[in-house]
Amino acid sequence: MKTKDKILQEALKQFNERGTDAVSIRSIGDAVGISAGNLAYHFKNTDAIIYQLYLNLAEALNQQVAKTQDLEMTLHNLAKRTKETFQILFIYRFLLIDFVHINRRVEGLQKHFLSLMDMRKMQFRFLFELFQQKGLFRKDITNEQYAELSDIIILYSNAWVSDGIVRFKGTNEALISHYARLFFMMTLPYLSAEGKGAFEEVLENWESM
Repeated sequence: MKTKDKILQEALKQFNERGTDAVSIRSIGDAVGISAGNLAYHFKNTDAIIYQLYLNLAEALNQQVAKTQDLEMTLHNLAKRTKETFQILFIYRFLLIDFVHINRRVEGLQKHFLSLMDMRKMQFRFLFELFQQKGLFRKDITNEQYAELSDIIILYSNAWVSDGIVRFKGTNEALISHYARLFFMMTLPYLSAEGKGAFEEVLENWESM
């Protein structure tokens, strides 16, 4: 593994365990086995490391969302993508736990995030309309309701890890599955009769997906 990747791996571990304010270039360097000066050759400070980890997460999520833009997309596939996405988000959980602080602290991150969320809304809208065309979503859903659903999705995605760490009692795997299932439940009010049948089948097989 390249030194830069070792730094990112160790930084992710420390940020998840201790939070962004308790981690330093020195603590990461000591764990990796290099001096603070050598580490600074790759990343000038911890903010630069945070930003790179954020970009890594954004790219991993881009790949997941791209899979939902397939014309053959089904509710079963959406459920699988949801569980996979929540697993990825949990790997980078410090970004969600310290969400507001990081957006204020790391230069350029908030601008990138807001632009990314605008793109996400368009991707979500494509998926909603695809499911409507397939007869899985109701035909009477308005543009305003779709826009509100997109905002709810973004809000939930940003907040679930913090809620889970405070309230959920169980393993990390159970936590991820529980909150991914709650997320999937958000589709229920928008489903047609056909969609509700597919929805119930997904829930029956949730743990085995």
